[in-house]
Amino acid sequence: MPIPVSVPGFLQAIGFLLVVLGFLLGIAASLAFRRARARSNAHGVKAQLIQSGIYRFTRNPIYLGFLFMLIGMPLNAGSYWGIVLAPVMVILFNRLVIEPEEKALAPRFGNEYTSYTARVRRWL
Repeated sequence: MPIPVSVPGFLQAIGFLLVVLGFLLGIAASLAFRRARARSNAHGVKAQLIQSGIYRFTRNPIYLGFLFMLIGMPLNAGSYWGIVLAPVMVILFNRLVIEPEEKALAPRFGNEYTSYTARVRRWL
C-alpha cells in the first residue's frame, strides 16, 4: 500500500503564489500586446514583434505562466504532480509550440528577431 505524502503548508502557500504569478504573467502579456496595438491573425502570425513590457524579460510569458500554474495548482492542493509533470510540459512546449513559432518569426522579422532572441531568454 502506498504511503500518502502530504505537502507541507508552506509549499501549498508557494503553490498559491505560483498560480497568482502565472495569472499575472498572462495579464502582463495581454497588456503588452494592447499597448503595442498588436494582434495575431487566425493563423497566429504576428503583425509586429513585441519587445516591451514583460517581453523584455521572457519571450514566452504566457507559456511561462502556464508552467507556473501547472506547478502551483497541484502544489496548493497538496500534490507534487505539477513538479513531476513540469519538465514534460517544458519539453513538449519547446518542441511542439515554441520552436515552430520561432522558425516562423525569424524570417518574418529578420535581424530584429535575432537580436531580440540574443537579449531575451526563451523562458527565464
